[in-house]
Amino acid sequence: DQDTSDNKLFRSVFVSEPGQAGSIVINEIMYEPLTGQVEWIELFNPSSATYDLKEWQLTDNSGANKITDSPLVILPGGYLIISSDSSLMNYFSYLKNPDELISIVVVSSLSLNNSGETITVADSLLTEIDKCSYSPSMHNPEIEDTRGISLERINPALPSSYLYNWSSSANSLGATPGRKNSIFANANSVSSDITISPNPFSPDGDGTDDVAVINCKFAFTKGTIRANIYDIRGRMIRTLANNELTGSEKTF
Repeated sequence: DQDTSDNKLFRSVFVSEPGQAGSIVINEIMYEPLTGQVEWIELFNPSSATYDLKEWQLTDNSGANKITDSPLVILPGGYLIISSDSSLMNYFSYLKNPDELISIVVVSSLSLNNSGETITVADSLLTEIDKCSYSPSMHNPEIEDTRGISLERINPALPSSYLYNWSSSANSLGATPGRKNSIFANANSVSSDITISPNPFSPDGDGTDDVAVINCKFAFTKGTIRANIYDIRGRMIRTLANNELTGSEKTF
């Protein structure tokens, strides 16, 4: 900018900002797009600080790549979409005229493995900012064909490594690049209560304690619920509810 009164020239200088773990998070991953579409990763800034991602690095299946050599500011609440091709905007037309919270960069070497891999974001000092190991098992098990459906983070405040902080996008377009995730949920601490009766129960068909009643009471009046049963090794064996509407109580 130029100050005409003193005829002095002032220039805005952007310095690559070092970050800290969690300051920028991997928020959405499209690793298996439909034919004619492209792979991409979305970063999100959940912090109250503004970061310049110049010389930050993204490491994926193709190795370490600079996100950009130029100043690239991501505002608080802002998104950066790293795409393998600019044709991403042809499918998500709202990206053609993004607001100040959305930035898009093309990294042609971006290569995401359909069977899963580890993605790492590092700042200009090569400090690891976020890391996510994704796999097809992170998708909603009720969806038979997940091609063209992104993996979305449920809450940016929860760890990227937490398997159940990820699931399939519920958006009709199959993804939400540059927008709030369709499965976003607050991680507020609430007082809830779950009771199981009888506990233990024995479903062996002898007519005694064959059926268990699971009663849930919530600290809210309206919401959605997902309920899965896992065995002792952590393998999911039954889905009782998948994003069903619920009131302050639910019984299975």
